[in-house]
Amino acid sequence: DPVIILTYSENTLNVEGASASASVGVAPGLPVQGLLLRETGEVNFEDTVGFDTRKSYRHVGNKWQALSGDNAWTGDDTNFFWGVNYRGENAYQTYLYVVNYVAADGIKYLPNDSDNWVTMKPKTSDGELHTARLLIGFRDRLIALNTKEMCGGGLRVYPSRARWSQFGDPRNPDVSWLDAAGRGDFRDAPTRQQIIGARIIKGHLIVYFERSTWELQYTGYDGYLFEWKEINFELGCESTFLFLF
Repeated sequence: DPVIILTYSENTLNVEGASASASVGVAPGLPVQGLLLRETGEVNFEDTVGFDTRKSYRHVGNKWQALSGDNAWTGDDTNFFWGVNYRGENAYQTYLYVVNYVAADGIKYLPNDSDNWVTMKPKTSDGELHTARLLIGFRDRLIALNTKEMCGGGLRVYPSRARWSQFGDPRNPDVSWLDAAGRGDFRDAPTRQQIIGARIIKGHLIVYFERSTWELQYTGYDGYLFEWKEINFELGCESTFLFLF
């Protein structure tokens, strides 16, 4: 077999020892930080989307193909990716929404018919929502749990907060997450513990804190759409991804 030499200089990858038409694959060797499934328009078929600390890739055939758009991440090997398939502009569209709990990276979404990431940092009534530890689609709202928000000129962490978008499309950065009737809102659980994990069980959104378990109950009243109810004051969880499956 021929010896192929790869060198890199000034943003150019140089390949020696192969013909101009040869197919060359390059693996960056960065740690894997997430493997998520994206819903597609085909029945019982999902795309596999993989993440390292800098880029994301879609599995196509027997290869990983780098995605485009705002496909840049700045976390390290402690920042794992959480994603949820939730609606887009229309109810029949499904987008993959992803966070890695790094405020600079924002919330990114990938439409099911596109390979281009889009970043959003939607406005709230007193700042911007930058990221969250978890995203959950529940009761036709996209809910961010354990948030990082720009507020009062600085970045603040709200570890016991649930913030949700308006009914339907959550992507409008100017209005979808505003704290206003018919739009979004938030509730902070009355505890100093951090939200670690969450899962929908039999139609109930169960949220696991460090040493307790709560339900984020749907009330149906627009002015007070969700409320916290403690269901166990002794047991919580230590791993965000324990409740993925």
